[in-house]
Amino acid sequence: MTKVTMASVLMILLCFFLVPAQGFTVEEALNDSADIETYNFSFQPIKHETEPPYSSIGLVFSGGYINVLIPPDASVLSVELNGTSGSINLTDLSYRGMFNLRCYKFAQITAEYEGWDQNALINFTVRIQRNTVDYIPCNNDTLADEIMDRLQSCPYSGHVVPLLAYLNLEHAEQWRGYNVLPVEKNPDYQLNQQNVDYLVITSNEKEPLVGGFLAWKQASGFDTYVMSNQTINEMYIGDSIQLKTREFLKDAFNTWHMECVLIVGNVDTLPPIDYVVYNTSIHGDDSRTTDYYYSILEQPADTFSYNYSAKLCTDFPDFILGRFPFEDSEQIRNMVEKTLDYEQNLSPGEWARTNLHVIGQGTSGGIGSILNDDRPNPILCSKDEIRGRPEGNLTLQALVDFVSEGVGSLYLSCHANPSLWWLNGTEYLSLDNYEQLTTSRLPVIFSTGCHSGKFDVGVAGSESAAVGLLAKPDGGAVAIVAGMSYTPYGGEVYISAYNSWENSPTPQARIPDADYDVGKAFYYYCVSNPHVSHMVLLGDPTLVLATANYDIGVVGEKTQSSLSVNTSTQSSQAGFAVNLEGTVLSEYGNNLENVTPNLYMFHNETKTLIGTVTTDNAGRYNSSWTPAEHGYYTLIAEWDGNPSYFGASSNVTFAFLSSMDQNVFTVESNSTVSEFNYNATDRNLCFTVNGSSGTEGYAKVTVAKNLVADIDNLKVYVDSSEVEFLATETDDSWIITFDYLHSSHEVVMDLDITIIPEFSFSYILLLLIVAVSLAFLFHKKGEKIYRKQQ
Repeated sequence: MTKVTMASVLMILLCFFLVPAQGFTVEEALNDSADIETYNFSFQPIKHETEPPYSSIGLVFSGGYINVLIPPDASVLSVELNGTSGSINLTDLSYRGMFNLRCYKFAQITAEYEGWDQNALINFTVRIQRNTVDYIPCNNDTLADEIMDRLQSCPYSGHVVPLLAYLNLEHAEQWRGYNVLPVEKNPDYQLNQQNVDYLVITSNEKEPLVGGFLAWKQASGFDTYVMSNQTINEMYIGDSIQLKTREFLKDAFNTWHMECVLIVGNVDTLPPIDYVVYNTSIHGDDSRTTDYYYSILEQPADTFSYNYSAKLCTDFPDFILGRFPFEDSEQIRNMVEKTLDYEQNLSPGEWARTNLHVIGQGTSGGIGSILNDDRPNPILCSKDEIRGRPEGNLTLQALVDFVSEGVGSLYLSCHANPSLWWLNGTEYLSLDNYEQLTTSRLPVIFSTGCHSGKFDVGVAGSESAAVGLLAKPDGGAVAIVAGMSYTPYGGEVYISAYNSWENSPTPQARIPDADYDVGKAFYYYCVSNPHVSHMVLLGDPTLVLATANYDIGVVGEKTQSSLSVNTSTQSSQAGFAVNLEGTVLSEYGNNLENVTPNLYMFHNETKTLIGTVTTDNAGRYNSSWTPAEHGYYTLIAEWDGNPSYFGASSNVTFAFLSSMDQNVFTVESNSTVSEFNYNATDRNLCFTVNGSSGTEGYAKVTVAKNLVADIDNLKVYVDSSEVEFLATETDDSWIITFDYLHSSHEVVMDLDITIIPEFSFSYILLLLIVAVSLAFLFHKKGEKIYRKQQ
C-alpha cells in the first residue's frame, strides 16, 4: 500500500493552484460569423515559495486543468495562445476536449508552466461555433445548479482545488442544456416518459426487498424507478452486463436526467467495471475495478483507464452513485432497515455531533485529524506521535468503546486492505472482530485506507470488511466512503460533508461544501478532482448526516409533527396513579426519538407542569401522575419542535369521582366532560360530553370490578340509545371504551347486577366446574377483550 500521505498530496497539489477571480479577464464574444464566437482570457498563476517533488504521486507536469464554460450547442474550433507577460516559462497550453457537468458544458485546457512570479499572465483565446450539437433544453436542474452556485461562491472564484479551475461561469444561467447521448439498444424499447430523480438498479428477485425503502424515498419527495439487470441484459447492446448497463444509464439520463442511482447487489447482480492504471509511481501498471465509470456517461468504454504520465481530458460524473453491496437477502434487509432507521430518526441525540478520528500505524492522520470546529472531535492515535496529538491511545477496545457510545462519523486514516484497517502495531479492525462494533448509533465511515471500499472480494463480498460492517444488523455503519484502489480521498469528502474547508490547514484547496449531504459531498469531490476514478460510496446516495439536526437542522424546510397523549390506570382504589403516555411522530408517521414534550394539568383554572419527558427510539414517552382531588382535569402534552419539525400539542379531559366505599370512577375523553356523578341506588354512572359538531369523540371509563359482577350485564347509553363498547380488564377494574359523533350527549352506564335465581347445589356445582374449565382453557395472560353488541 502507498506510503503517500493525504497531507503531502494536498501540499503537492497546492503548487498547481491557480489565481483569484481578479486574475482573469474575459472579453465579450466577438462574432466572426453568425455562429462563431470568440472569448479571450488571462490568468495569473500563483507563485509558491516551495515546490514539493511531484514525482512522489506520479504527477509529471506543473500547471493545471482549466475548464471554460461554453454553450450546450457549441463545438470548440480552437484554443490559441496569445502570449505571456511577466516572468513565466510556459511550456505547453493545449486543448484536451469537451465534457459535460450535467447541464453545463466545458472546454478543457491544460497549462504547463514553471519559474513564474506574481506578475505573470497567460493569455489565450477560445473560439467556438454555435448550432453544431443537438441538446435538450434545461429549465431546472437542482443538483447542477447547486454545484454551479458553489463553484461561483468559492473564495477563489471558479478555483475549487489545485489542478482544477472553472472559467466563464457568469454565463451559467443562459448556457444550460443536456447533450443527447448516443445509445445502443433494441430500437423498439422505450423508457417511460415520467419524472425520475432516484433510480435503482437491481435484480427481479431483489426488488421486493427494497420496497419499503422506495416507499420512504417517495414519501420524502423523490420520484423513483426500478430497473432490473434482466431487462438491461435483454434490451441494451454491449459485450458485457457492465457495458449494457452504461447504455441503459445513457438512455435513462437522456430521458430523466436523474440525480441519484443506487445499485442493489454485488458482483452477481452488477459487477464493477474493470480499468487499468498506467505508469503509477509506486506500482507501475495496475488492473483495478470501480463503479465510477457507470456515472461517466460520455467517456468511451475503450478509454476506461488512467495514465499518470498523460495530461488527459478528465470527464466528471453525471449523477450521484451509491451501492448496497449485497447478494444475500438478509443482508439487504439489514441495510434497508438500518438506512430507514437512520434517516427517519431526525432527533438522534447529542452523540451524532461527535466525529471520531482514528489515526493508524504509520500514517500522518490526513487533513481530517487537524480540523478545528465546535463539534466534539476526539482522536485515537497509534504509538506514533502525530502533530502534537495524543499518542498511544489507539486500541481496538478504545475504538469499540467510542463507537458504542455513539459517533456521528468515523474518520479512519489507516493503512488498509479490503479485509482490515491497521490500527496499531498489533491490532486491526477486521473481518475477525468488526462484530464488536455493536450499537444502534450508527456512524458514517470516511476512510483513507487503500482498498478499504473494495466490495468485490470473496464470494459476494465475503472478504470485504466494508460489506461486513454495512450488513451487520445491530451496528457497524450506515454508509462508507472509501476507495477501491490506492490512496483514496475519504478525508476530503468528510470535510465537504461537514462544511469544514475554512478550518482545514489548506483553505485554498477547497471543494464545495455539501451541507451534511454525504452523497453530494462525494459527488462534489468527484467533480472537483481529476484523480478519483477509484472512489466509491457504499450506501444511500441521498443520505444526510445525523449531525445536521444539531448544527443547522435537517437540510430543507420544516415539516409537521404530531403528538398524542393518553391515560391509563391500574387501580380503581383511592390514591391511584395515572399513567400518561403517548407518541411523537413525523407527518409521515416516523418515530421521533429524543424529543422532549412537556406535560401539564389544567385544574381549577390553573395550568401546572407535571414534568418533562423524553421519547425513546419508537417515539414513545410515559410518565406518572397522581391527582390530588376529584374533579375535572385537562391533561396537556406540548412540544416546541426543533430545526426539522414544527411543534405539536395534544390534550385530553380526565375526570374522576370517588364513591362512599372508596371506589374510584375515571373518564378520559377528547370531549369536554361535565355533570359526572354516580347513583349508588340505581347503580348508574352518568356524565355529559361536549365537542365540535360532526367530529369524532370517545370516552374511556374505568369502573371497579366489584361494582360490575358480570360484564355482560353492563349497558352503555348515549342519549338513551344503547351503544357498542369495548371492555378490557386489569386486576381490579373494567375499562370501557366507546365512540360517538360530537355534539352534546348525555351518557348513562347501567352497572345493575342481575339477580341470580336459586339453583340446586348439584346444578351450581356443575356450573362452577364448567366455568373453571372454560377459564382454564381460554385464559390469556394480560387483557381480556369483550365486545358488547347493540
